Amino acid sequence: MPSPKAATLATAPALILCGAIYAAAQNPNLLEETYKARVIRVIDGDTFKAEIQLSDGISRITSIRILSIDAPEIKKLCDPKIRQRGEKAKTFLKKTLGKDIWLRKLKRGKYAGRMLAEVFTKDGVNIAETLQQQGLARPYQKKRWC
Repeated sequence: MPSPKAATLATAPALILCGAIYAAAQNPNLLEETYKARVIRVIDGDTFKAEIQLSDGISRITSIRILSIDAPEIKKLCDPKIRQRGEKAKTFLKKTLGKDIWLRKLKRGKYAGRMLAEVFTKDGVNIAETLQQQGLARPYQKKRWC
């Protein structure tokens, strides 16, 4: 039978791995290429303007659309009930995002200058999932709100 010290040393790598997995789950920056960003303003329920930290000292200000969801529109052409839901989504997004966020899977959007990204609060909360859980967004589909 191994000594208690040998048993502890044998289990240490497994404990370190478990700790790393837990830490990665708590901080999206550890999972894959992730960018820190600062929210400048919220445009609607699924789009905001942010300053993205690309590398040491280099940043870019651009519009970010949250990947994989679609919040109701706030355009005047839409039905008032849809616009009201869109305003609720926008207000909720302002409160939930805060100033400092993480962006993952950053890529160019179909509109000039806009980027798409998975978005997380500084505490690692997935914004797309939260908006959907609150009934303020649906999974992205090519179907229009209005």
